[in-house]
Amino acid sequence: MLNRLSIRAKLLTVIVLVALVSVGLIIRTTLQELDHKSRFEQVDGLVAMSVVISNFVHETQKERGASAGYLGSQGSQFAQKLPAQRSLTDRRYAEFKAFVAAFDFSRYPAELKQSIAAIREQLGKLDAMRSGITAQRVAIGDALGYYTSLNAKLLDIVPTAGKLSSDEILAKGLIAYADFLYSKERSGIERAVLSNTFANKGFAPGMQQKLITLIAEQDAYMHAFLSVADKNAKAFYDQEMGAPVVAEVLRLRAKALSGDFDVDATYWFDTITKKIDILKKIDDRLAADAMDRMAAFKRGAIEAMALSVGSNVLISMAIILLMYLSSRSITAGVQNANVQIQKITASRDLSRNIRCYSAGELSEIALAVNSLIEAFRHALQETKRSSDATTASSETLRTRADQLSENIGKEERLIETINALVGKVDSEIRASEAQVNATTADLEETKHVLEAFVQKLGSAVDLIHGSSERQGEIARKMEELTAQAAEIKNVLGVISDIADQTNLLALNAAIEADRQIHRAFRTKQRDRLFHRGWRGLP
Repeated sequence: MLNRLSIRAKLLTVIVLVALVSVGLIIRTTLQELDHKSRFEQVDGLVAMSVVISNFVHETQKERGASAGYLGSQGSQFAQKLPAQRSLTDRRYAEFKAFVAAFDFSRYPAELKQSIAAIREQLGKLDAMRSGITAQRVAIGDALGYYTSLNAKLLDIVPTAGKLSSDEILAKGLIAYADFLYSKERSGIERAVLSNTFANKGFAPGMQQKLITLIAEQDAYMHAFLSVADKNAKAFYDQEMGAPVVAEVLRLRAKALSGDFDVDATYWFDTITKKIDILKKIDDRLAADAMDRMAAFKRGAIEAMALSVGSNVLISMAIILLMYLSSRSITAGVQNANVQIQKITASRDLSRNIRCYSAGELSEIALAVNSLIEAFRHALQETKRSSDATTASSETLRTRADQLSENIGKEERLIETINALVGKVDSEIRASEAQVNATTADLEETKHVLEAFVQKLGSAVDLIHGSSERQGEIARKMEELTAQAAEIKNVLGVISDIADQTNLLALNAAIEADRQIHRAFRTKQRDRLFHRGWRGLP
């Protein structure tokens, strides 16, 4: 059906479709911004709940510590602090119940309502736990477990705000706030554990290991908080944690870990409570920053929604108007260009160009088509020149390849000749080695002859000095010595000839090896020049 429509009708159809799409986009953008605003309101509600939870947990933490000290001292200490602290806890509990009663859970995941129901169920056992602590019928582990479990369920709601937030900066801030509260909770448990320990003058079973675990968890959560908190929150934290009471808490903790329990439990409770109050001050600052940030995000979301919807409406109207005005001038130019393109296609005459009598995009299209035709023309010419050059290069390459093959054959024959000469030199060296060994044996024999000569000469001297009657024997021995001297002379002559022959053989072998190496080097240089010339081909 579209093929039967004219270009103008098609353009009008496009305009209508664009208008419909624009309206759809405006509606979609509006719904997205409303959903974005709704999410911010959800996060805002959870942030407000987190503040209420933080205030409530702060008091339950102190009640847990006072209860632990009371149980550890068998009621002799914390008898005044515990009732007063319970009153403060009840006040925050009332605020929590009022907030939860007015909270709209229908806008949140069902898991949130289930979590609040579990918290309410556990808070229903608070009075019974308090009565058991007052009567000292509850073990320290059960008391700590009850308050710790309650606080954990309360604090697990806080990270939900960060998970719902679609803004990365806000989500990081809320997650950092949750990590800070988790670390503060471990400080509260530490207060309870050491209150019981100092009151009892020793660790209850399993409490020392629990303390070590608490310290590690405190540091881990605080490190997580500092790793994602913004610089203002970090600066405020560093400023507040520089208080002397923080160092005093570390000192008392170190005494307990070293086995020194000579510390008044109430002093420990009051000291670490001051530190936890500092943490609460930081907690309040973080909560206030989160609330301010949420308010700013809500204002920004409303402004962004208004700006987005308004800009989309204006842009859509401008696009529709521009398309309508353009459609009237496009039709004539398209028809003219279409006719000329069909003529060039039919004739395949690349020497003709398209003429366009209107300005704007159609004129640019005509110029682009003309440039394309010209590029085709030059490409065909360049292809022919490249083909000719490739043919010539192929012939040159083939000639160079033949030369290379011939040189490789020569080099192989030269290598075989060198190998033969090396074998010959090796044989001559072995022969020289054999002659040297024979010469050495002759020298040994000569040594023995000379030693015998010296002995006989000594005997002759003795005979000369011994008696004149033995002159005849002396003369005979002198003749033997003369004969032996002549024999030694002959042996030395043979040794000299063998040494000369050995030196001559070694010299000839060295000269021949040097000649072959120089010949191989010259051949290698010719091949290298040949390869360099081959790579220089076009």
